[in-house]
Amino acid sequence: MKEFFTEGSTVLFYGDSITDAGRDKENGQDLGKGYAAKIAALYSVLFPNQHIRFFNRGVSGNVSADLLKRYEKDLLALKPQYVFILIGINDTWHGWAEGNPIPAEVTRSHVKELIRRIRNDLEGTRVMVLQPWLLDSDPAKISWHEDFDRKGKLLADLGQEYADLWIDIPAAFQKDMERGDAVQEKICPDGVHPSDYGHGLMALEILKRIGCIDCE
Repeated sequence: MKEFFTEGSTVLFYGDSITDAGRDKENGQDLGKGYAAKIAALYSVLFPNQHIRFFNRGVSGNVSADLLKRYEKDLLALKPQYVFILIGINDTWHGWAEGNPIPAEVTRSHVKELIRRIRNDLEGTRVMVLQPWLLDSDPAKISWHEDFDRKGKLLADLGQEYADLWIDIPAAFQKDMERGDAVQEKICPDGVHPSDYGHGLMALEILKRIGCIDCE
């Protein structure tokens, strides 16, 4: 077990509804009820002598282009030393709903540009890309896989090549299911949005991957 964030640093969670998790957008300090809040709470317990500022700037419904549109206000203005990015599912979801899917290459280019801007504007800031997912819990979303799986592959390759750390969240979900601790409906009832249990799995996996906890 070791500290990951430097003393006094700012940590930002940036993404869509999965990150948003019901946060109060009128309160810039609110972390919502998902993995961001759980990570902040657990980290504070593990390292009580550190003073870390955690911020949640997830926005429900965002597609990858939206992260670029609000970059200056919601990311650059905070000058974070650590950024966790989770985006991608809405590039498929909204495309199917509106009959105009966002091409996988466009999703990839948006995330790559976001990382490029962070590198250019915030020297030394570490970028962690969380892999998005689409589980098969909801039969209505099975048909999305052809589109989403291609996006997921490109985002995984991008995260491994350009981010400081790529974290495979769906693999953590799958491992928990194979261990027999949960079924998909317990982790992610609609195949996209985690339950409280699913958010807990996310928080544990992220803390494990950044070296703060050692558990299987």
